[in-house]
Amino acid sequence: MLVKRKYQLACALTLSGVFAPTLAQAQTPVTDVCDTDVVTAGPRIYGSGGSAVTATLKTIQGAIANDPNLDPTKKLTIFYTDPVACVGWGDYLTGKSTRTFRYWVAGPVANGKPTVVEKLCLAKTGGQPLDFAHMGNAAAECVANPEVPEGIGDFAAPIQSTNVVTHPLSNETSISAEALYFIYGFGPSGQVAPWTDGAGVFARQSTSFVTLVLGYHVNLTPTQFQGPGKWAVNDEAAVRTNGDVITQIGTYVGTDEAKAAQSLGYISGSTADQRRSEIKTLAFQGFGAECGVYPDSTPTAFDKLNVRLGKYPLWAQGHYFTAVDASGKPTNEHVANLIGWADDSTKPAGTTVSAFDQIIKAGDVPACAMQALREDTAGAFFSYQPPKPCTGRYEFVATGATEHDSCEADSECSGESPFCNYGFCEPYRADGQEEG
Repeated sequence: MLVKRKYQLACALTLSGVFAPTLAQAQTPVTDVCDTDVVTAGPRIYGSGGSAVTATLKTIQGAIANDPNLDPTKKLTIFYTDPVACVGWGDYLTGKSTRTFRYWVAGPVANGKPTVVEKLCLAKTGGQPLDFAHMGNAAAECVANPEVPEGIGDFAAPIQSTNVVTHPLSNETSISAEALYFIYGFGPSGQVAPWTDGAGVFARQSTSFVTLVLGYHVNLTPTQFQGPGKWAVNDEAAVRTNGDVITQIGTYVGTDEAKAAQSLGYISGSTADQRRSEIKTLAFQGFGAECGVYPDSTPTAFDKLNVRLGKYPLWAQGHYFTAVDASGKPTNEHVANLIGWADDSTKPAGTTVSAFDQIIKAGDVPACAMQALREDTAGAFFSYQPPKPCTGRYEFVATGATEHDSCEADSECSGESPFCNYGFCEPYRADGQEEG
């Protein structure tokens, strides 16, 4: 099967969906302290930021934990706390966090497949020192801390989309920027059908990456967003993580089709991809556009084609932040290793798992697969030619199919794609980039 090369417009307003319910699980009180009660044989790092990258870290750490050939003495364990992008960035700048951290371990085999268990642990007394921060947006978007201080490096991370979502039982397939402006800017008084009740419309915090990105494209400042529930304006009413948005929508709707029509939220693309049975992504129709566009080529695809071509506007390139030396290199070798996973320039230690492939499987897009980038978090698009394109590798990992031939060396490639990049034949490779 060949990967489709055109993007899909969504002008139709009806499409039925099937809901697969997710049962809420009771949470036991967190008592373990990460630093002392969680035993790991290998190195560990602690990070803070937004929840846009949480699903990606879970995918990577889960795959590594389930590697039958894993050397636990070399395995890097990532502890991550995700209060919200700019808040987590602020914590990093103080040097420590007093919040609850997530980490991931191998779970029991279910239906013949390995599973991943997310666990929680507490910061130690006085706060847990932090090694890195991650945000889907640039630091300049954080009102409280817009500058990256000297001695801290800002490193490019994979591209992440923002998806506007509803419940699968909803008949809606597309939503316009104008509609979102009234729904989130004015609440039910905006009278945008079918979202006129308000109780099923959920908003993230004003300092979250997804609120920043969506706000840029619907002409709302982050603090103008209203919701959820009673259309409360304050951040205390906002939903804390991307995953919580999905949970809130499911709890609100249950199996009520009338409530499904009222449900609305916005989350990171990686979270949407990993929980597709629980939500439905709507095509986004920007101001002045004739139709809505999905992040992927179709509502059911995983190719992020419209993101990669710059046709779908709700995305931004992520950022890793960490301490650097005088030459600009990360001072923590394990954080440096983590950052390198984004372009496959480094590999996780003690495992045969490709973190690069797991990033793709999680729903993020490495820059090498992009044909368009943008200025800052929501600036103008510009055509982009990555120095070492990885379109074939990306398509194969994300969808299971590609038109690009597999290879191990340039000698195995020919014609219009004579260069072997990331295991697939590509049309070019910049000078200085490694073969293969």
